[in-house]
Amino acid sequence: MKIKVLDLTCKTRDEVLETISKDALKNKFSTRSKSLLEAFKAREETGTTGFENGIAIPHARISAIKETVIYIARIKDGVDWPSLDGEKTTVAVALLVPGGQEAGDNHMELLSKIASKLMHKENVDIFKRGTVKEIKKMLDKNEEVGQEENVDKYDFVCISTCPTGVAHTNMAAEAMEKWAKENNKKIKVERQGATGPVNQLTEDDIKKAKYVVVASSRPADGLERFNGKKVLHVPVAAPIKSAQKVFNKAVNEAKIQKESRRDTAKRTISATGGAKPMAALMNGISYMIPFVVVAGILVAISLAAGGNVVKGQGLQIPPHTFWSALSSVGGAGFQLMIPILAGFIASAIAGRSAIAPAMIVAYVVGNGSDTFFNWQEMQFGMDDAKLGFLGSIFVGFFVGYIVKTWQNTISIKMPKALKPVEPILFIPILVTFFSWLVFSFFLYVPIYYIALGINNGLEKLLELDLLFLVALIVGAMIAFDMGGPFNKLAFLFAGGLITSGHPEVMGAAAAAIAIPPMGMGLAVVMAKLFKNKKFDSTDKGNSVSALFMSIVGITEGAIPFAVKYPKQAIAANVIGGSIGAAMASLFLITDNAMHGGPIVYLIGAIGKDGVTNYLWGLLFLLSILVGAIITAVLMNVFMIFDVAKPFRYVYQKSFGKLNFKKSTKNKSK
Repeated sequence: MKIKVLDLTCKTRDEVLETISKDALKNKFSTRSKSLLEAFKAREETGTTGFENGIAIPHARISAIKETVIYIARIKDGVDWPSLDGEKTTVAVALLVPGGQEAGDNHMELLSKIASKLMHKENVDIFKRGTVKEIKKMLDKNEEVGQEENVDKYDFVCISTCPTGVAHTNMAAEAMEKWAKENNKKIKVERQGATGPVNQLTEDDIKKAKYVVVASSRPADGLERFNGKKVLHVPVAAPIKSAQKVFNKAVNEAKIQKESRRDTAKRTISATGGAKPMAALMNGISYMIPFVVVAGILVAISLAAGGNVVKGQGLQIPPHTFWSALSSVGGAGFQLMIPILAGFIASAIAGRSAIAPAMIVAYVVGNGSDTFFNWQEMQFGMDDAKLGFLGSIFVGFFVGYIVKTWQNTISIKMPKALKPVEPILFIPILVTFFSWLVFSFFLYVPIYYIALGINNGLEKLLELDLLFLVALIVGAMIAFDMGGPFNKLAFLFAGGLITSGHPEVMGAAAAAIAIPPMGMGLAVVMAKLFKNKKFDSTDKGNSVSALFMSIVGITEGAIPFAVKYPKQAIAANVIGGSIGAAMASLFLITDNAMHGGPIVYLIGAIGKDGVTNYLWGLLFLLSILVGAIITAVLMNVFMIFDVAKPFRYVYQKSFGKLNFKKSTKNKSK
C-alpha cells in the first residue's frame, strides 16, 4: 500500500477527483484516468463521501488500478463537498483499490479503518498536516475496540448500520464507543457492515442492557431481539454529530418494543418483505434490467444480421438458422422479464411467499393469451393478449399486498399444525387462483372492448381522410406501454392496413416504434445540458442498449426507464412518439414491412406511395430524430421540475375551497 500527499488549489469537488485521477495515471498507479474519474463520480452519485471536520473519503475499485494507493489531497481553500456538518472539505483521503473479490474485501477493511480513525481528533490532525511517515504509522496502529468482557450490566447496547455498511457504520460505532469511554459508561456496539455483523450482540448482552440504540439509515437486521427492551431509533449520522445527544435522548424517549401475534406470524411467513411501494418497485427493476438488456441486444443482433422482409409479415428471420436460434434466446429474456419484475416487486412487499403467485399470474397476463375470450374476433387479428410490463407492475403490487393482508389477518388464526405448509402450499395456491381470476375478469374484459372500440374508431378516422389524427393516436399508443396491449393494438392495426392500401399508417407507426428507446438514450446523453444529476450509472448503461435497440425497432429498450421513472418517461414517450408519428404522416411516409425503426429504411421498406425511395425516406429518419429529441428534452425537464405542481395549484385553488361545512356555517351566519 502506497501513500501520496497532494497540495491542491482546486475550486470544486470534480476538479479534486480529476487531479487525483490524472496524477494516478502519471505515476502509473492506474492505466486509465478517465475510468478512475468515472468510478469516483459513480460512487458520489450513490451518496456523498463527505464527512465532518473537513474530511472526505472518495474511493474507487476498478481493474485499471494496479496497486492499492491512498491519496491525501489537501485543498488550500477547501471545496463544497456535501458533508455531515455542512463545512467545506479541506482534505480528501482518496482510496484507489484494484478490482477483484479479494481486493474488494481489502477495500472494505481499509475504508472501515480510515472511517474509524477519523473519529479521533489527533488522527484528523495527522491527515491534515502530517507527513507520509506519520500517516502510515497512524494507519498501522491497532486501536482497541471499545468493548468489555464479562460485564455485569450494560448502560446501552447499540447497532450501527448504513446502506453501504462501511464508512458511516464504523464512524457511528466509533463515536458511541468513544463517548462511552469518556463518560465511564458500559456499552457494546454491533456493526452491521458490508462483510457481515461485527461484535454481534448476544442474547445475554441484550438482557444485561437497560437501553437499546439503533443508529441506522437502512432496515437493521434482527430487531426482533429487542422485544421488551427500551429502544431508540436514530439516523446513523446522529451519533457521529453528537453521541451525547443520542444517549440523552435514549434515556428520555426510548420506548418499550412490543411484538404482537401479528408480528410473529409475519416473521415466520416472511424472511424478507415490508418494503414501501417505491423500494419494492426498485427491487423489481434491479432484477428485471439484465433480462431486458440481454434480450433486446440479442434480438436486435438477430434482426440486423438475419432478418428479411416478408410481404404481409414484416421483418422475419428464416427458421432453423443460427439467427433464429439466437432470436429465440432473446425472446426468452423478454418473456422472463415480465414475471421477474412482478415476482420481485411482490417479494419485496410480502417476502418469499409472494414470489410464486406473482410470477405465475404475471407470466399468464404478460406473455400469454387468455382462453376465456376469443381475441380472433378482432379484425386485426390480435390473438395474443399481453398486458406487458405495466400489467406486470400491477400484478406485483396486487399479489404483494394480498399476501401481506393474508399475513396480517389469516396467518394469525392459522393452526400451528398447518404453519409449516402455509407459505409453500396455502398462500401460493389460493393467492395465484384469486389473482388470476381478478386479472382475467377485471382487466382482460375492459381491454377487449377498448381494443374493439379503438380499432373501429381508427378505421372511421381513416375513412374521413384524417391520417394526421390517426398518426397522433397510433404514435401515442405505440409509445405508451412499449410492447403492452395498447402498443400491440396500434402495431397490429397499422400492419393490417399495409395489404389494404394504407401503408402510410405503418409508416407513422414505424417512426413511433423507435422513438421511446432512442429518446431515453438521448435523455441520458443530454442530461448535462439540463444539469440533471438524477440519472445514475445503471441508467447510463441502459441508455447504450436503448439506443442500440432503437435502431432495429425494439421499443422495449425504453422499459427500464419507464419502470424506474414511470410518470416522466411515459409522458415524454407519448408526446415524442405521437409528434414523430404525426410528422411522418405529414410526409406521407409509407412502410411495406410490418416493423419499425431505422432498420426498415436500411432494408428498403420505407418510401413514398408504397414504393421504395431512399431519398424520401430521409424524412422518415428525420421524423424519428425529431420525436426522439423532443422525448429526451421532455424527460430531462420532467425529471428536474415537478410538472404536476401547476395542476395541483390550480386544483387546490379551484376545488380546495369547496368546503361544504364552511359554506353551511357561513350561510347560518
